[in-house]
Amino acid sequence: TTNSFDGIKKSVDSPSQVYAIVGKGQFFSGSFINLTGLSSESDTFTFSMWINQTPKNTNNQFLFDISSERMILGWRTSASNFIGLYDIQWRNFDSTPDFDTWHHAVFLCDTDTVSLFLNGKQYGEKLAYVNRQIGGSVALGSGYDKSNFFSGIIDEVRISTSIHSPDWIWACWENQREDGNFVDYGNPEMQDLPYITNDRGATNVTANSAWLNGNLVYPGSGATVVSVYWGTSDGSSDTGAWDGGSHTWLASQSPGDFSHEISGLSQDSVYYYRFMAVNDAGTAWAPETSVFVTSELWFEKISDARFLGLIPGEVKVHRKDSVIDKPLDVYYTSKGSALHGVEYEELPGVVTIPANETSASISIEPLPAYPMPKTKTLELELFSNCIKGNPSTVETKILVENLSSWQKQMEITFPGYTNDATLTNFPALIILEEGVARPGFNYADFLSSQYKDLRFVGKDRITPLAYEVELWNQEGKSYIWVKVPELTSSTSIYALWSKEGAVLPACTTNGSVWKEDYLAVWHMNDATPNTIKDSTINSFDGIKKSVDSPSQIDSIVGKGQLFSGSSINLTGLSAECDKFTFSMWMNQTPEDAKNQFLFDVFSGRIILGWRTSASNFIGLYDIEWRNFDSTPNFNTWHYTVFLFDRDTVSLFLNGEQYGETLAYVHKPIGGSVTMGSGYNGKETFSGIIDEFRVSTSIHSPDWIYASWKNQGDNEHFNSYAEVVLQAPQGTIYVFW
Repeated sequence: TTNSFDGIKKSVDSPSQVYAIVGKGQFFSGSFINLTGLSSESDTFTFSMWINQTPKNTNNQFLFDISSERMILGWRTSASNFIGLYDIQWRNFDSTPDFDTWHHAVFLCDTDTVSLFLNGKQYGEKLAYVNRQIGGSVALGSGYDKSNFFSGIIDEVRISTSIHSPDWIWACWENQREDGNFVDYGNPEMQDLPYITNDRGATNVTANSAWLNGNLVYPGSGATVVSVYWGTSDGSSDTGAWDGGSHTWLASQSPGDFSHEISGLSQDSVYYYRFMAVNDAGTAWAPETSVFVTSELWFEKISDARFLGLIPGEVKVHRKDSVIDKPLDVYYTSKGSALHGVEYEELPGVVTIPANETSASISIEPLPAYPMPKTKTLELELFSNCIKGNPSTVETKILVENLSSWQKQMEITFPGYTNDATLTNFPALIILEEGVARPGFNYADFLSSQYKDLRFVGKDRITPLAYEVELWNQEGKSYIWVKVPELTSSTSIYALWSKEGAVLPACTTNGSVWKEDYLAVWHMNDATPNTIKDSTINSFDGIKKSVDSPSQIDSIVGKGQLFSGSSINLTGLSAECDKFTFSMWMNQTPEDAKNQFLFDVFSGRIILGWRTSASNFIGLYDIEWRNFDSTPNFNTWHYTVFLFDRDTVSLFLNGEQYGETLAYVHKPIGGSVTMGSGYNGKETFSGIIDEFRVSTSIHSPDWIYASWKNQGDNEHFNSYAEVVLQAPQGTIYVFW
């Protein structure tokens, strides 16, 4: 599927590929396939597969095992040799069928019931079931812990997030089995008939003439004759019903384009034509009749499109009301600086004006683009089936906002970044507030509700920058994250505002700031009293232990969460990457409890630990504790970054490496995931956590240092210039 949940065998050829019921399958014998990474929160599943068990008497053979909640599909589940499913207990259906025989097994896991179909029929009773989700360690052909091996061949394993009907199940069994009668195959035949089309309609149309165009795609067998018929009515496939005339190209014609000019037509009239090809095998007509009018058509530009907010543009094509009794396909070409399929949805090149209508609309749909491009153009030109009226071409634009009309601007620079490395697409924290620290800034100057007229642009004051507002507080500080394309000591960006009627840009809500390699970004302010929101497009939102547990509190960047015997459930967060960067701000309360867990991933297992032993280390657990150095001071903010490379892990504290780089056993993220405690609710952290982020790349020391200073010492890292009126741009003419 497009989900790409590929499996990894225990080792090379273990299991081994063999001939099976449908092509090739896998022969299991003390082997398994690791499917960890497969995940779904659906409350319904259909599991289907073909099974052929070897004569082995071992009981409790597992076909499929999911560790996170847990769910097992079992074969010979007890001394009674049942087929069963385990959720919190075994649900046994009926006896395991014959060895050395192919069986199509389908498990239907509904919301609170489970049933089994074997070889197209229900097998055993429908049983009660405790709903399970898929996540954590997942194995095919054994238990997730490499036990309870299945012996035999498995083929065509499928998982659906819906319940398949008995008819569907029967059809799959009958369609796939070796001796089924589901499909009837006829004898192969040569395609003897030709294939011809009307190409893209009539061109060079005038008041009394036109060129009729066709294309012989395939001549078929034998010598082929091509003809075209036309008239004031549609003669369909009856040569005698065409009242206008015909033209023939005698045999033998080859594939290619055909054109014929006709004249003597009447102005402001509707005409029809259709191509036909004939050979010894028979007659083939173009799939449908084409319509054209000896009347003018013309474009009308209704509106330009806009990248900001992805607002579509519109162009209309019109015809006279004297030729409206039939639908009319109007072909057009497109060109311009806008890239189709990248900056706007590709246009089909044809629009149909319905019968009894004088116009039809062409919609120009902009696509999300980052960095946001400059204003782009798109030119449409009428191509066929009409007289080209005025205008026969139209230029529309996909606009970036005219930011010169925003009244207020503030330059922002980053003198606190003095390193040589250029940081690409760096999410910089911008803090706005009234007072001497932001001379001239006043919330009253925003002219669209809340912050809808807030914009950020590059040094050219033209190129828009993606941004996200974490917290907007007109009584104090507002916290905004801006995606800076290149951060250096000389980088300059501008904040703009004071514009009536502005629309909130899509970048504020679609995760554009965090698009590159962020798996999750939690600003740690409440989305609701019971949840926190992930700002990336992945939407790995967290659920608190209970309402206000942990509780929202003033923090180092806006708001954070105060943990005290509480936790946040992040189950659903998953990634198979071999690199991770975990970063967060933390401030521990004076609590003597050891082994406080900041983050716990059950499936791997990965634990980020605080005070991990009697020696009070900061550490990480994979298969054992990897301790870096002593836990720093209480009641102090610390910027903590764990870097997980393929086989090493290191820790940065407050912008500098802390302790040595240590060996590490790579673990994926999946299964039960918890922040602020162990996955089981124990080993709770006591203190505040803010700005927790997970990235699927290794952040550089320069990036880590810049993040620490930008967030923890914003007044010295950033420099905010005095607010000024933005001068209008243009040319002034004086006449006398």
